[in-house]
Amino acid sequence: MKKLFSHLLLIVAVISFVSCSNKSQDSHVEKADDDCSKVHWSYVEGEDGPNKWKDLCSGFSACGGEAQSPINISSNESTLSTELNSLNVNYATTNVDIINNGHTVQFNVSGENTTTIGEKEYKLLQFHFHSLSEHTIDGNH
Repeated sequence: MKKLFSHLLLIVAVISFVSCSNKSQDSHVEKADDDCSKVHWSYVEGEDGPNKWKDLCSGFSACGGEAQSPINISSNESTLSTELNSLNVNYATTNVDIINNGHTVQFNVSGENTTTIGEKEYKLLQFHFHSLSEHTIDGNH
């Protein structure tokens, strides 16, 4: 069970790295109409919900595809590799600034907290919660 949780945590971390941003990945030059900073969006289904993000602003056009938010993970199309290594987590007591930015509760972390995946070390800088979650597993938040 612990190993399954570690694998799910790894999947969520990878998804977070490729989550929707306000720039198209194909564009190296930001256009004026790509500034989506004042566009209202939410995690609740409706006119500004996840299924409509791509239509809210041209800068959100990559949202809702195969590799951008929101993503539905289908368990019957997923495989669990028995060859995955455990995560090497190095977390310690540290100071945290908590910010409610209107969409999430964000935790900005200081200190030398890291996790290693394969040969690559990642430093924990911040984490945040979404409600409802933007990603689903078998359609469930």
